[in-house]
Amino acid sequence: MLRPPPPSHRNVIKRFFAQRKQFRRVATGYAKLASRFE
Repeated sequence: MLRPPPPSHRNVIKRFFAQRKQFRRVATGYAKLASRFE
């Protein structure tokens, strides 16, 4: 009954995780900037 998800679904998941990683990098960079201006 359980079939592997279509490649498009896997691409969506991969893109979601890549976006999360990029967001975390931007967030840490923003935190460093904010701490520098305190």
